[in-house]
Amino acid sequence: MSIPNPEPVQDNYLESALSAAWESSGVIMIILSADHKILEFNQEAERAYGVKREKVLGKDYFQQFLPEEIWADVSIEMAKVLAGQTTVGFENSIRSKEGKERLISWSASRFLDPQGQTCGTIAFGFDITKQRMAEDKLASQEKMYRTLVNTIPHAIWTADSEGKARFFNKAWKDLTGRESEESLGDKWAELVHPDDARELLAKWEHAYKYGEPYEGECRLKIKDGSYTTIAFSGTPVKDASGKIYSWVGINIDLSKRQHAEADLLESEARFRKLLEAVDLIAIILDDQGNILFANEYLCQITGWSREDLAGKSWFDVFIPPEKRADIVTVFNKVASAGDPTHYENEIMTKSGEKRLVRFSNIYLRDRSGNLVGASIGEDVTESRRAESALRESHGLLHAITEGTSDAIYVKDKEHRYLFVNSVAAKGLGYKKKEIIGRSDKELLPPELVRIIAENDNQVLEDGRLRVLEEKVAGRIWSVKKWPLRDANRKNTGIIGISRDITELKRNQELSNALNRINTSITSTLDFDEIIRRAIKEASQAIDCESGALILRDEGYWLIKHMYKLGEDKIGARLDDEKAKHLVHVEETKKVLVVDDCREDKRVDQELMKSLGIRSFLAVPLIKKDRLIGVLAFHYLSSPGSFGEPEIDFAGKVASSVALAIENAQLYFDQRNIANTLQETFLTVPKEIKGLDIGHIYKSASEIAKVGGDFFDLFELENNKVCVLIGDVSGKGLEAATMTSMLKNTIHAYAHEVGSPAEILKKTNNSACGITQTGSFATIFLGVLDKISGELTYCNAGHPPQIVRRIAGRSAYLLTGNSPVGILKEFKYNDRTIVLEDSDVLFTFTDGLIEARRGNRFYGEKRLHTVVREHESIPAQDLPQTIFDHVLEFTGGKLSDDLAILCISPNRKDL
Repeated sequence: MSIPNPEPVQDNYLESALSAAWESSGVIMIILSADHKILEFNQEAERAYGVKREKVLGKDYFQQFLPEEIWADVSIEMAKVLAGQTTVGFENSIRSKEGKERLISWSASRFLDPQGQTCGTIAFGFDITKQRMAEDKLASQEKMYRTLVNTIPHAIWTADSEGKARFFNKAWKDLTGRESEESLGDKWAELVHPDDARELLAKWEHAYKYGEPYEGECRLKIKDGSYTTIAFSGTPVKDASGKIYSWVGINIDLSKRQHAEADLLESEARFRKLLEAVDLIAIILDDQGNILFANEYLCQITGWSREDLAGKSWFDVFIPPEKRADIVTVFNKVASAGDPTHYENEIMTKSGEKRLVRFSNIYLRDRSGNLVGASIGEDVTESRRAESALRESHGLLHAITEGTSDAIYVKDKEHRYLFVNSVAAKGLGYKKKEIIGRSDKELLPPELVRIIAENDNQVLEDGRLRVLEEKVAGRIWSVKKWPLRDANRKNTGIIGISRDITELKRNQELSNALNRINTSITSTLDFDEIIRRAIKEASQAIDCESGALILRDEGYWLIKHMYKLGEDKIGARLDDEKAKHLVHVEETKKVLVVDDCREDKRVDQELMKSLGIRSFLAVPLIKKDRLIGVLAFHYLSSPGSFGEPEIDFAGKVASSVALAIENAQLYFDQRNIANTLQETFLTVPKEIKGLDIGHIYKSASEIAKVGGDFFDLFELENNKVCVLIGDVSGKGLEAATMTSMLKNTIHAYAHEVGSPAEILKKTNNSACGITQTGSFATIFLGVLDKISGELTYCNAGHPPQIVRRIAGRSAYLLTGNSPVGILKEFKYNDRTIVLEDSDVLFTFTDGLIEARRGNRFYGEKRLHTVVREHESIPAQDLPQTIFDHVLEFTGGKLSDDLAILCISPNRKDL
């Protein structure tokens, strides 16, 4: 197993631990590529999907496991993750190989390669199928219990420990005409006949004092305004320590006793039927724990039949031996006290499997007055497992949210914080516990609260992801916000992820300024103009009030240029004694930062005072390890400070200025060099065994002879040869420089990489990093195996090249790829063709097909026809023949440079 990591693992033990965690976590873990191909698949994933890891590696995850109707939703979520978001709690169904569907809750984030490029997605899945079923089941049971109570024809009530009524069932309203809410607390006593109230109160006070059940009769006003005699009873409900925490009671209308008895029989039948219908364990035991009744559900989950269980001891059949004594103790305690109780314990099935059940127990008397125990039990085995998995997932989510450098937070609709991680708490300037439950209004300045509230409300209104910037506590944050939704997909709050980009923004501002400076100073060869532009732009970028260029000149320091300070000093010379701070820079060849000129002994304080300089940054200009001058930036009105970004920026500007000065001085020499380089771009070996070679280059005019057309032919290992032809946009020095870079880069990679597409991909990435905006090159690159004749080629935006067959129909070599130098990380594609002996690969630049006569172009169709018609002309002579035909077409004039390179296999020479 290999888990992608942005940093290399240094410790084998750590790598082993991570690998073990990957396979033993109990969590589905999957790694996908950006196009959702499966890269890794742990053991839990194998169990969930019912397929082995080796069977799915490299396959499309969507096609393998997802129902097609949810592809769109999952694709949207994955796109967010690949864009840098972290998904928490996204739910979707998956389909195993057996066709079973499971509900999975996902947490996912992207992973990066060592260059910081997005590679794909790491997803952690938690199977919540059984948890969701348990939740649905619990809700159903609660509804069933409430329905059950409301079906009883007698008034059922509950009260708190002080006897204050908290609940009346539907039968109370049917009897009295009052809603439950109208009778809560002591309001029910208003219905008791005044003559019976004293006796009722006495019974209650005695029961409350001694914690005993009570019963009796009284007259109660019913809904028609008359009084009826009721039998009442109340029973205390106690906790494990014997303390009363509630009362429960029943009121029976004695005037309808006979009807009540009949109803009771019917109710009992309904109750028994209900116990048979629900997915709950229902049992009745005698006072010795023998089974008097067991419902069908108990038999279904344990494997026993009712005949097997009749009269058997509950403890002997269902309780594990090691727990039997403890459960008997609980049973006897409930029996002696007669109190209802709730208890969880394991029971055994017929096969020996253990199931965890939560029982609600109470002791009652049957019609004969015998004590019997009744229990309703819920099988919570799966829900407990789900809860455990949920706790583990919460732990994993906590590790994820606390392990990131981003601020993560959740707010409700009132902008109150429901969750913050440590980074978010630090950004707000409070502790976590001080933030939860409080709103932005309580934590942030009013002007900032308004802006953040507007952004939050926009997300709540349109329900879409928003990406923006916010300034909090003096820092700039890149923020992504999207709605928090409930189970009904209603927006209930905001989820946010913020990244502190203060330094990034500052660095970006300085980078943009540096790009402007470089563009500005490279747009001219005028030395004074270069310096003026560079000092002005750089001073403004780092918020300095002035700047200067001082050159080293024959033992003195020449003030060459000044910006907004002492322009009258331009041309003045300083000796080493006056300019001792410059001498310091010369000796160390390092940046000098002086925060306060009035206190720093490295400067001539009188000189600084006369110039009005309070602080400065001095950067050396180095040429071939020799200092040629110093670039300085100043604060005048008050002392200032220079941070690391400003110092780094000034150093880069100094390097650019030094290079620009050197370039200006060497311009004319370089032009001569460029002319010489052009000749090297159009050279091929005189002879290569196994090949016939022909080539030609013609410039449109003598003035423009330093153009962008080039070709090359060179041998590789294993009897292979590389054929290259291309055209760089522009002319002159820039075109020559880029051409040189491209040829050298292709040469280097061709000896390392066999695929032309891979060579051009690497060359393109290099070109995108160094070329001027708008510069690009079209290239045809092929690798020919001289033995087999197989030609593997890649065309990067170049015109379709031609293969002239010695036998058969000639063809264009077509591929659709971007030119080099435009789109970084473009994926180039190879194609393959086989050349027989005497077949000719005819390559050319676009100056050939764009040659014109009036408004007519020579064109690809004409070229293809002419090449085919001259099938008897060998490769050595074909370029000159075609060129002569072009000149004839154009009337002897060329509108652009053109180059032709032909090769033909000749195995007899090998």
